[in-house]
Amino acid sequence: MIFQNQFSVPGKQSSVKELRDRYDRGLTTEFNTTHSPATISSLLKIYLQSLPEPIIPISSFDDCLAIGSRFKYNNKAEDLNNLKQLIETNLSNINYAVLAYLCLFLKKLTDHVEVTKMDTENLALVFGNNLIRPGEELDLDMIRGHK
Repeated sequence: MIFQNQFSVPGKQSSVKELRDRYDRGLTTEFNTTHSPATISSLLKIYLQSLPEPIIPISSFDDCLAIGSRFKYNNKAEDLNNLKQLIETNLSNINYAVLAYLCLFLKKLTDHVEVTKMDTENLALVFGNNLIRPGEELDLDMIRGHK
């Protein structure tokens, strides 16, 4: 499979820059076999990082962190339901659609973990801080144990 470890391998920077420039100028950009999966995955990560507000709003960071911390240690369905409700009520329609699409894609990668080498923990490390970020005033060292 072409996605093996692609999210942890940086893409060819000149190709990433070219694709980003095309996108920024509003030009049609086709992804085909001339672009490596690593290049396309790098472009996706750059896009998510460059959003002025992350997919999950900064205002939801504390609540998501609290729910995620509880779920990490007790694995209760109630926490998943609380997270789902938080996402459904705090995301705009477009952010919700992007998150849903991305989650379906990432789920497909974990379905083939023996080939992709990207389990949920690896994908969380790669995408977590691209989807949800604290306000700039929060010390990131304080939350490292809660990825």
